[in-house]
Amino acid sequence: IIHIAPEEVPGVLAEFHRVLAPGGHLLISFPASDDASLSTQAYDHTVVVAYRFWPDHFSDLLAEAGLEEVGRMIQRPSPDAPRPFPVVGILARRSN
Repeated sequence: IIHIAPEEVPGVLAEFHRVLAPGGHLLISFPASDDASLSTQAYDHTVVVAYRFWPDHFSDLLAEAGLEEVGRMIQRPSPDAPRPFPVVGILARRSN
């Protein structure tokens, strides 16, 4: 998901919703942005531009696609991490 342009993410999430059975789960992980006022942030990546997402904004995108967040994990970066930002994992469920 990190290499999908932010304006295309809702369509990707809608496709996840389409292929999941009712009650099916999706586990998605992405780097988090540092600032709540920035719903997404581009960052330099070795291959191609990548995007970081504010976790609450991403949860809103999931909800708009019909996917309900049921759990969230935030992994804080270690002091020697090559990229000094948190990584978020969200478990979502197709509600219908």
